Amino acid sequence: MLGQINVTPTRHRLFGTLHKEGIGVDRLAEVDDTTQNPYIAGRIPRTSAPLDFYPTMIDRVEDETDLINLVTVRNKSLNLTVSEPATAPSEPVQRLFDESSITDEAQARLFARQVLNQQGFSKLRWIVEGLPERFDIRPGDLMTFASVEGGLSGQHMIFDVSWSLSTDGASMRLEVGRQTPDFLSAIRFASSLST
Repeated sequence: MLGQINVTPTRHRLFGTLHKEGIGVDRLAEVDDTTQNPYIAGRIPRTSAPLDFYPTMIDRVEDETDLINLVTVRNKSLNLTVSEPATAPSEPVQRLFDESSITDEAQARLFARQVLNQQGFSKLRWIVEGLPERFDIRPGDLMTFASVEGGLSGQHMIFDVSWSLSTDGASMRLEVGRQTPDFLSAIRFASSLST
């Protein structure tokens, strides 16, 4: 089941339940899907309206992958080097990946395109800590934010959820926005396409 999820172009999530269903798979919704009912998060400072999640801290995650415009993928053992885009920009900001699992040019190009496509303001990530009103929030769910702090507003997909419960109360930590690039899945997908 994991093998199929890792190589399919359609994004799915695998989850487990404590009930009779056991393990389940469902298709992930697109972030702008209007048929979904997203969870509602509040804003900082906290409002009095009943919501699913009340943010207390929003931190925008920035890294060097947001600045590159040229990706080079290399496998030294096969003497394979591929750059994307094929014609270098006039002022290149390059990132080099040494990947021994890439075995041909098609895989290298797919890998490089994935790195380049994971960029831009619309694909930022945020770490949000807050007070949950419910504990059924899972990775893959959608949540609408209305906070100016950290530039987080609109509907985003949740990629990671962790929560703690103590005698003092409950807290939840979410990662939303762009998923951390998963290069291994891209390579598995590419190898399935080429066979």
